[in-house]
Amino acid sequence: DYEKRGKVTVDQSGSTLIIGAAQDPDAGQYKCSLTLGDVVQEVEHTVIIKGEPLIHSSSPAKLSLSLGDEMTLSCKTSGPTSATVRWTKKGGTLPNGKSVVEADVLKVQSVSSIHS
Repeated sequence: DYEKRGKVTVDQSGSTLIIGAAQDPDAGQYKCSLTLGDVVQEVEHTVIIKGEPLIHSSSPAKLSLSLGDEMTLSCKTSGPTSATVRWTKKGGTLPNGKSVVEADVLKVQSVSSIHS
């Protein structure tokens, strides 16, 4: 797959590695080496793949629960590893009394009407 997307161009100013449609596995250290006789010069480059995080919810958009049921809401992401999932409740606080929780899963052991 890499050979289909990657190519090296060479001109009077040097060589350039071009990777079309970069993907997460393309991230890493790349080294350019120049050898002239016994002299070797190297330049290293670090490639970081940036992209928009995507949300993959495994919980239904609307839940119907009975008093005392356990509620689990899941929000998985893909994309940059620095993406953070934050839970808030529109017009109120979360069951733990906080306004924001950072976690992939929000769980309430026993729901009541204040959780709706």
